[in-house]
Amino acid sequence: MNPFPNETPEYRAAREELLAAEVELRRQTERVAAQSRELPLGGRGAISHWWSSELLTALGDPGEHPRHVDYVWPIWAVFDVTPDGRGTDWHPALEYD
Repeated sequence: MNPFPNETPEYRAAREELLAAEVELRRQTERVAAQSRELPLGGRGAISHWWSSELLTALGDPGEHPRHVDYVWPIWAVFDVTPDGRGTDWHPALEYD
């Protein structure tokens, strides 16, 4: 019984071959993930956070300031690589009417 109406034997054979390749790819992905989980600890194990903008390629309205870069962006980059980071009060408090 064919799962797809009017499928040809050539289609079914190609589909079965693709399915086998997908299964093998999944198994390979799982093997690589297992290898990754088994890696010994290395380096300091420090956690770093790097800020980036997803708006770099977003189009803005005419006359609008580029949204991916504001005036304090270079300062953030400096704080991100200092031992104390940005601290807890790095962003100004804002009030809206």
